[in-house]
Amino acid sequence: MLLRLVTVNEDGPDTRRRLARHTLLESVPDVEAGLAALDALIDSRLVTCDSAGIEFTHEAVFEAWPRFAEWLEDNRADTVRRQRLDRDADEWNRNDREVSLLYRGLRLESALALTREPSAKFATTTREYVDAGHRQARTALLLKRCMVGLLSLLTVVAMVLALTSHAQRVSSDVQRNDAQFAEVLAQAGRTQNSDPSLSAQVSLAGSALRPLDPAAHAMVLASQNAPLASPMSGHTGAIYDTAVAGNGIVATASYDRTIRLWDPLSGKQLGGPLVGHTSWVTSVAFSPDGHYLVSGGGDGTLRLWDVRDPDRPSPLGSPVVGHSGAIYMVAFSPDGRTIATAGDDTTARLWDVDNSAAVTQRTPPLRGHEAPVRTVAFSPDGRTLATGSDDHTAILWNVEDLAGPVIPWGPPLRVHADTVHSVAFSPDSRMLATGSDDHSVRIWMVDNPNTPVMGQTPLIGHTAAIWSVSFSPDGQSLVSASWDGTARVWSVIDPDHPTVLGGPLVGSSGGLTTTTFTNNGTKVITGGQDGLVRVWSLPSAVLAGHSRRVATPAIDRSGQVMATGSLDGTVLLWDITGGRTPTIRERLRAPDGLGIENLALSPDGSTLATAGLGSTGVQLWTITSGATAAAGPVLPISARYTHELAFSPDSSILATAADDQSLMLWRVDDPSRPDPIRAALTGPSGWINSVTFSPGGNLIAVGSSDNTVRIWDASNPAMPVPRRNALVGHTGAVNSVAFSPDGQLLASGSDDQSIRIWSIGSDNDTDANPEVLTGHTSTVRSVAFSADGEHLASGSDDQSVRIWDVDGLRIRGTGTSIVPTGTVRWRVAFDPAGSRIMAAGEGGAMRALTLDADAAAHRVCHATRGILTSQLWDQVLPGLDYHPPCA
Repeated sequence: MLLRLVTVNEDGPDTRRRLARHTLLESVPDVEAGLAALDALIDSRLVTCDSAGIEFTHEAVFEAWPRFAEWLEDNRADTVRRQRLDRDADEWNRNDREVSLLYRGLRLESALALTREPSAKFATTTREYVDAGHRQARTALLLKRCMVGLLSLLTVVAMVLALTSHAQRVSSDVQRNDAQFAEVLAQAGRTQNSDPSLSAQVSLAGSALRPLDPAAHAMVLASQNAPLASPMSGHTGAIYDTAVAGNGIVATASYDRTIRLWDPLSGKQLGGPLVGHTSWVTSVAFSPDGHYLVSGGGDGTLRLWDVRDPDRPSPLGSPVVGHSGAIYMVAFSPDGRTIATAGDDTTARLWDVDNSAAVTQRTPPLRGHEAPVRTVAFSPDGRTLATGSDDHTAILWNVEDLAGPVIPWGPPLRVHADTVHSVAFSPDSRMLATGSDDHSVRIWMVDNPNTPVMGQTPLIGHTAAIWSVSFSPDGQSLVSASWDGTARVWSVIDPDHPTVLGGPLVGSSGGLTTTTFTNNGTKVITGGQDGLVRVWSLPSAVLAGHSRRVATPAIDRSGQVMATGSLDGTVLLWDITGGRTPTIRERLRAPDGLGIENLALSPDGSTLATAGLGSTGVQLWTITSGATAAAGPVLPISARYTHELAFSPDSSILATAADDQSLMLWRVDDPSRPDPIRAALTGPSGWINSVTFSPGGNLIAVGSSDNTVRIWDASNPAMPVPRRNALVGHTGAVNSVAFSPDGQLLASGSDDQSIRIWSIGSDNDTDANPEVLTGHTSTVRSVAFSADGEHLASGSDDQSVRIWDVDGLRIRGTGTSIVPTGTVRWRVAFDPAGSRIMAAGEGGAMRALTLDADAAAHRVCHATRGILTSQLWDQVLPGLDYHPPCA
């Protein structure tokens, strides 16, 4: 029973395992005796029991209890096999008992032998898993015997036998290859959320097996969304802190009583470990010039190291003593003259390090907390020191003048319901982040440290204590590391409404205790329970800028400018020149203060039109190389709920939709004086959900909630003529329409979960039997053609963005979604300058995704070096010869 509460790791330290009471007792032959033993263990505080389950009180029990340590060693190999079998059975059960996940061959024989041992007792799911594999093997054996019998009968006809044998060999090879390929894709899918780095490598392996397979292709493209990691190994215990020097070197502090220096680019350790602490090392920090390193430990000492030559670091002076217990955190002041420490003795202390050989306390201890102080950080402007404590508070201290007593700027910051484990300042010193064991992060505006102002919305998403927070170098992002085994990156551009950027950083086997950004902000370093340092490459495809739903991106004809608008009330103009990662060049706010429901950018990039949610007008903006400005007063339209906008290809006409199901055309050659061209166009019997001009500007297409698409001939804008018949066939509202670049095809996406492709002829000829594309499982919100017309993109409320290959009316889906689940209302647009999709959705989600699979594969190989070893390959892809895709 006790062994089931331990995760026995083959490559790292053993860790606790939490199990539900009923799951634990399933493995006990005598349940009554098991309950009695469990009660005794709880009473002796060796294990803890709560609503979440039962687990050991601490990993220290593994070594402190000799008899149990002996049990662990005696049963290690057997326990590893049992735990692997339980995990595989749980995975099979979670995936609707997928047949491809069943054991075969030697693995099945080993599992059968294990479950048939007289003393073996396994969970019901595990036994069902092994039994299912056994049944499948027996069925396969029976089929094989039948085939042998059949072949024996056919021996009377030698030629027939030869031909049949050859056909069977070919079929067998095909089936085997199909099964192996299906297993590769299944493994990539299974690990996509739990270990995206491994999933990306397996996806590349699948693509190498079948380069033209659309499912493998889509998985490779989807890897652009994920943070990917390369591990750095060397420590033999948990990692408690990480620090990055100005020259990019990484330092780590560990439970193994050592400090190690790393080159994060190569993943190699620099020099030997720094030893001297007599207990675990809790914290490290570089001096501002990167010449020195300070460390603090459980032994209560402060130590300085000369790291100017990282290959030959050396200690400076003697250990510094002052705290009466462990030192939990150390920090250098911005001028490098002072070190701050946080201690178990409820104090923070400031140390004078002008003379590294004779470090002294610069001020009396800082007393204000009522429990151990866990964390400490200086503001970059040097005015403030922040501390966090087990007493659930953070305190801001005035350290402008260290000649006098150091006192708090104001009362403690009280909002967290548990220990404040980490504090961090933004690079401009205006924001403070506090991370707590209550699973939340709070942002505080500390421009005036006398009166900090807490952000309106906490950062919620972790499911366990948050041990570490850190700002990016530009101050626009924050990373948090949690005991739940994940790190998350957040956009704090709007500190009142922070949003999570992409998926979590997952793949660690244990809680995370530390995280920090690298100096260029493109990577994150994490460390934790499993003793591995990981260097995460953040996805450049994930864009930060908005905090609420984002409208369909609008891009000018040259592919240099992209405009996005959001319900957060902002409009962003992005520089996307040359296919580079989009960067914000200008931020605008709606004059009426309302959220942006829709926008349009003129093809020549000179004029922007925006419409606010619930407004009755459209604002036109003039875009210049300098500041963008409103072109004039708001253009009044009769709309509060319908705000569809579209510019003509020559940028001279703007189409606007109204709540009365009509469409108005405006002459906007001079955007400061828009002029209606004629009376409104009518025809739809429902709200207009989408409007677009054909590439030649002679046609206008409208999608409506009346389930139809209507087309007008606008060759003469003063007298548009409706096509004879509306395009019918959809059984739900039409939400989006888009012309192909040659104007010959029109795509429409609908609430009926389908896309229809209409062939647009001359005059009134339109194909009444369109190609119908299915695959989405919810509303199709948006469709768009690529500039070369070879691809169609679709965004849906089913949390997916899909790509379709276009060859006339022969259109083929290219696999699954290229974005992960978690975001709805995806809207898509193609970059006219290249094969890149801009996608936007709920919660401020934005992506810039290339369709170049080679570029996506290059990122995977660069960011996940060395993770797919031959041993791991055999675990996840048994039966396939070892061919690492990045070799």
